[in-house]
Amino acid sequence: MKRIMATVAIAGALTLSGATAAAALDYPAAPARGGVDTGTVSPGGAATFTGSGMTPGESVTITVTCNGSDYSSIESATVVADAQGNFTYRAVLNVPGACTLTAVGTGSGATATAQVSVVDGVAQTPTTGQGPAGGLASTGLDDSTALWGAAGIGALTLGTAALAASRHRPKDIAA
Repeated sequence: MKRIMATVAIAGALTLSGATAAAALDYPAAPARGGVDTGTVSPGGAATFTGSGMTPGESVTITVTCNGSDYSSIESATVVADAQGNFTYRAVLNVPGACTLTAVGTGSGATATAQVSVVDGVAQTPTTGQGPAGGLASTGLDDSTALWGAAGIGALTLGTAALAASRHRPKDIAA
């Protein structure tokens, strides 16, 4: 009986420690994400371009491209990512059409993009996107952690059932 209890305890400890080890691994950084506070502006209107996933403190080059060509009044700009790898840039857009804002981390090469439509006589409308401009933050819990936890609970349940079954076995009566 002591052997069964020791085996169940060791199996449970090993299974649950596997879940902890899997959660503690250093996974690659999340891909860069970008978004804008508005999806449509009138000519001369501004859109705030925000993003995440850059290396903290690195220079981020922002390029505004409208209708497939570089936007002449804002060729490019450079901002610095904050301590969490986030950046913010306010772009004033004068050329009607589709504009793409692109951010590239100069050291990491991480790239984030967002699009804005510049249309005559249209009020600004909010957009929903990923990252700081409207997405949900990652909590750090993924499917593998839940799977390892479920396996550990299953092992403990089976061990408890084996222990209970061994206690209810009828004992042989010596003749």
